[in-house]
Amino acid sequence: MFLTLKVASEKTTKRFFLTVLFISLCLPFTYAQQGVSVLRDAITCNMERATLDEVLLAIGKQTRYSFSYDKQAAGNVNIRHAVFNKQPLGKVLTDLQQQATLVYDVDDRQIAVRISTVPRQPVAQPKPGQISGRVIDEKGEMLPGATIHLIEVNKGMQSSVDGTYNIEIPAGTYTMEVRFISYLSRRITGIIVKAGENTPLDISMKPSSKSLNEVVITADYRKASIEGMFARQKSSAATIDGIVREQILRTPDNNVAQVLNRVSGLNVQDNRFVIVRGLSDRYNNVQLNGSLLPSTEPNARNFAFDVIPSALIDNVVVYKTATPDLPGEFSGGVVDMTTRDIPVENFVRIKLGTGFNTKATGKDFYGPERGKYDYLGFDDGSRKLPGTYQSGEYAKLISEGYYGSSDESRQKYGAISAAFPNRFTMYRFTGRPVQDYELNVGRVKQLKDGKRFGGIFALTYRNQQTAQDYIDHAPIQIHYYEGKEYLFENNLSGLLNLGYSFGKHKIGMKSIFTQKFTERTRLYKGQNLYSGTDIDAFSNFPLYNTIFQGKLEGEHTLGKNGFKFNWNGSMSLTNRKEPDNKRVMGERAQGADIFGYVYNDANQLRTSTYFSDLKERRYTWSAEGSQPFTLGGLQQTLKAGYQGTYRKADFEAEQFSIRPDAGAVDLQAKLIGLPYYNVYSRENFGYNKLIYFSMLASENQDRGRANGYDAYQRLHAGYLMLDGHLAKKLRFAGGLRVEKNYMSSLTLDTRAKRDGTISLTDTVVTIDKTDWLPSVNLIYEITPKFNIRASYYHSVARPDLRELSFFEYYKPEEDTWISGDDLHPTAIRNVDLRIEFYPSPQELISFSAFYKKFKDPIELQLEAAMIPSHVLAMQYVNMKSATDLGFELNFRKSAGFINEHSEFLKNLYLSGNFSYLNAKVEYDAEVRIRIDDNKEIIQPAKRNRPLFGQAPYIINGGLIYTGSHLGFNLVYNRVGERIIYGSELDEYNEYEKARDVVDLQLSYRFMKNNKAEIKLNAADMLNQPVIRYYNNHKNIWRPDASGVPGQFDQYGNLIIPEDPSGKRYDSRYDELRRKFWYGRNFTVSASYTF
Repeated sequence: MFLTLKVASEKTTKRFFLTVLFISLCLPFTYAQQGVSVLRDAITCNMERATLDEVLLAIGKQTRYSFSYDKQAAGNVNIRHAVFNKQPLGKVLTDLQQQATLVYDVDDRQIAVRISTVPRQPVAQPKPGQISGRVIDEKGEMLPGATIHLIEVNKGMQSSVDGTYNIEIPAGTYTMEVRFISYLSRRITGIIVKAGENTPLDISMKPSSKSLNEVVITADYRKASIEGMFARQKSSAATIDGIVREQILRTPDNNVAQVLNRVSGLNVQDNRFVIVRGLSDRYNNVQLNGSLLPSTEPNARNFAFDVIPSALIDNVVVYKTATPDLPGEFSGGVVDMTTRDIPVENFVRIKLGTGFNTKATGKDFYGPERGKYDYLGFDDGSRKLPGTYQSGEYAKLISEGYYGSSDESRQKYGAISAAFPNRFTMYRFTGRPVQDYELNVGRVKQLKDGKRFGGIFALTYRNQQTAQDYIDHAPIQIHYYEGKEYLFENNLSGLLNLGYSFGKHKIGMKSIFTQKFTERTRLYKGQNLYSGTDIDAFSNFPLYNTIFQGKLEGEHTLGKNGFKFNWNGSMSLTNRKEPDNKRVMGERAQGADIFGYVYNDANQLRTSTYFSDLKERRYTWSAEGSQPFTLGGLQQTLKAGYQGTYRKADFEAEQFSIRPDAGAVDLQAKLIGLPYYNVYSRENFGYNKLIYFSMLASENQDRGRANGYDAYQRLHAGYLMLDGHLAKKLRFAGGLRVEKNYMSSLTLDTRAKRDGTISLTDTVVTIDKTDWLPSVNLIYEITPKFNIRASYYHSVARPDLRELSFFEYYKPEEDTWISGDDLHPTAIRNVDLRIEFYPSPQELISFSAFYKKFKDPIELQLEAAMIPSHVLAMQYVNMKSATDLGFELNFRKSAGFINEHSEFLKNLYLSGNFSYLNAKVEYDAEVRIRIDDNKEIIQPAKRNRPLFGQAPYIINGGLIYTGSHLGFNLVYNRVGERIIYGSELDEYNEYEKARDVVDLQLSYRFMKNNKAEIKLNAADMLNQPVIRYYNNHKNIWRPDASGVPGQFDQYGNLIIPEDPSGKRYDSRYDELRRKFWYGRNFTVSASYTF
């Protein structure tokens, strides 16, 4: 054991000796290298493309160390970039080693620099970084021509006409100075720029009461950037809410309709139409890139937001109060969608996605034969009317041949009938997974003298196939159906935005195109409650929506006093086609075995087809000038502008029932018992066979005679607006807007008579009115984070072009007729109060209260008097008045206050909003509906109910986490019991039951700079059914022993018991109208940004 220990000791001694020898040999080199890293002398240098000799001489003058090196060799070494601001000497020398092959030996106060003669292997130079943002004042107005200077590199520029700037510089830490006449200068320190990355910095400038004196406010980067973000959030003169692209990307939303569900005070009806503060489409307005959009619907002033993909949108802002420069035609809000602008840096982004619907994907999916271009969203022509068809002429042939004795006419309309599209056969497909593709390309080119040219191109494609179970019950004694609906949707959209900025001028072009195809196929069974027959039927509703907008705009700053002149012109169009909407209905008596599909009548509610085409064009143009000035030492801005609009809408509809020709006496008996696809095969159409019977020729058809309308609108608006300060912390924004409006709607009523003549009756309704619309907004800044807003303004809601037409539009998917009337515009008075607190740039707490008074409000109402005739009809009507009183609570708060050292909690946000509405309406007089000679229903003129489309409350909530890689977003939405369609009889107001919706998104970002991302979305996870109902309906239509509905008092007035459940759905008192089960949707996508 002793010997073993001795040997071990000798080995240890040997190892120790060798270690000491190695350290001794390496010590000089180690000391030299460590000596460089610990050198702390502060060095400031600003040299570009200098020689090593020049750089070392400049450094030597600022340090106690002296340098020894080969001056000739150093003179031949180029240093591309030597910019340092009070940086340690060791860091400076290390940086020079990255640009040349240098070795340092440090001995006391002497630094020997050895320059390698071996050519340095080329290395990839780090990409420069950049600083970009906007220069704005405390009101959020852009400041063009502001001087921006980076001290360390002595580099500067001026902000462009829209206040933006972009400076490309090497990586480093910088100090920026910003100057603008009549404003306090800003100095921002500690701006860190990383190679190949953008550092965003919006700079908020404050006006100076002593503009001739030099005053400089200094702040670090973090404080300055926070101030810039605050200014953008707080700066709007009007009360606004909205959502930006970063938030949109954190949701499972794929179109703007879904996005708007996240905004405070908004809810979406029918997955397409937006309700703002409980007010339906007619009390809102829609802008794309600041220009008004035409309607997408033929029977209402409505815009279907689901046609715009969310991938094309940069932000959506909802203006909830008015300023003179906003359209005067709104009370709920103006929804302004802005597409993506010129990028800060070049990029290419691709996205691939897929998903499934729990009721459709991989399961049986029914529909007619697909068109060749259905997966692109375009019509291949297989659904259109025959080329030989002419509306008035065809109706004349029917009158001459069917009612008259003209065999020639019968042969002609028989031949045309045989040429109609024959898409009656239902095919069984398999529901396919979601296809979701996206390409975004951004390019920007920095030119000389600060000029910049850039653009964004985007292309999106999405196809999804979903299904839903549904119940359709139309009381009293109309129908009851149960079935399944299959929905095929395809959306192809593109965007191209270009911009050129030069000096104090900027010109831009924005264009967006979207093509959406939707096809609904319903297979259902049930009963005709009036006749007592069993029903076996299907319907098919193809719909094509095309939207295009092109806009040219310019921004200019003129003169030395900051005068701004902006202009724009745009053209928007929508084209909505419903080709070959079909309904095939088989009926049989209860207890019978065979369904019959052929009817010898002109009832369009049976087997029929429908074609419609809406073309609407809107041209807008505007010009605005604004002049900043100082009054009383406070900054003010005076604006004046003009906006013009010309809008034209043309709508045509063709409606047919399918019945045997007059000479086909025994055809109905021959076809009985055959399946529908054999009954309606092409060989069974023609002369003395089945024909398409034009409803324009029907002798007993009062509804649907008119086949369209032509309408136009001219609107000219001028405004004068002052945006300034009454006191240092009290801001005023308001003025007067004047709108001159002229509208004309021409209804074409075509009737074919038995004698073969065609009667054309033109009905013209016009509105010619000038509206004076004042608005006042006061904003008091209690602290830089705390505002109080108060607003008062007049606004107007005009009838839509279609609503002035007496044409009765048939809505086939709801078996409903909708007609217009000679309507009056609605005058609205609005009061709004809002308190808003911004704890940080990403946090907000606000409370708003509002009051609205409507004169002559317009509502789409179910005509209760028509229901006993087994007809569902709706009409736009003026009511006497309505009032809305409500409030909104909105918040977004980080959980960082729980533990300020936790990065997880700092990035975890709880957000939500709650809206409440108390509304009342008033008719011109009490409503009386007579049941028989002695009994009637009487309801008062004043009702405690909202206007149609309004909800008593809306709840949105979200839990959002965005980490460096992992993120999740859990979103909750609930909309209170809202009226989908109103009625003169309260028990026929169609309500939609409150429904809980929960969505979830999980995301993970990875690779360099998080350029790759995977997202998993789960939408409508609770999958609660949509239930629509007539509230308290059963308390009226409860037959007594005599078969008379309800109970009556001694005067013959109906006694209506109260519904103990109020407006909430209760099957004991409420009559089910419709019920849907949508199914859950799950998607996964992967994206990468180059």
